[in-house]
Amino acid sequence: MMTQCLRPVAALAVLAFAATLLADDANKSKAETKTDDYYPTAIGTTWHYKIGEKKATAKVADVTKEGVAKIETTVDGNSSPVATEEIAHTPQGIERLSYMGEKSKTPVLIWKAGAKKGDTWKVDTELNGAPIKGTFTAGEEKVKVPAGEFECVTATGEFELLGKNAKFVYWFAKDKGVVKLQMTVEGQDILLELDKFEPGK
Repeated sequence: MMTQCLRPVAALAVLAFAATLLADDANKSKAETKTDDYYPTAIGTTWHYKIGEKKATAKVADVTKEGVAKIETTVDGNSSPVATEEIAHTPQGIERLSYMGEKSKTPVLIWKAGAKKGDTWKVDTELNGAPIKGTFTAGEEKVKVPAGEFECVTATGEFELLGKNAKFVYWFAKDKGVVKLQMTVEGQDILLELDKFEPGK
């Protein structure tokens, strides 16, 4: 049962977050493009999630001098990561540079800087030669998870992955990052909810 749970989570995490940037993002002001609040990346920052009866822990293990954060995810206390990724804050937003050591065709966005409720942005990239296409829509919602109640910005994505329809919804809370993530692929639902957050230093 654990293997069945982990495989889709590891395989879909990077696909769920993929989005291409729009051309006018570079012209936004620093205040408009500030995204650090919605994805803290200080060394040691740790998120504890519940996935049904399982528990996952994501931790910022290292940050380069260029500000790229390496995040490792483990499950049920195992020491070996089931997923690794690199995240960076840029004027375009929060960009994912790699996943499991593999770089996508172009850097992809987790959240588009300056996005407002109702804004949409297209997804069109590749990972390991596999196309990832779809559209994200920004929103706002208050959610309650084991870690508490949070006012969030949301990203809802409708995708086509390897010829299959998929839907992903992310809830980003200020100073906490992703507090909830729901993925639906071919009728299979996977839900992650924040159980505990530990700020880095």
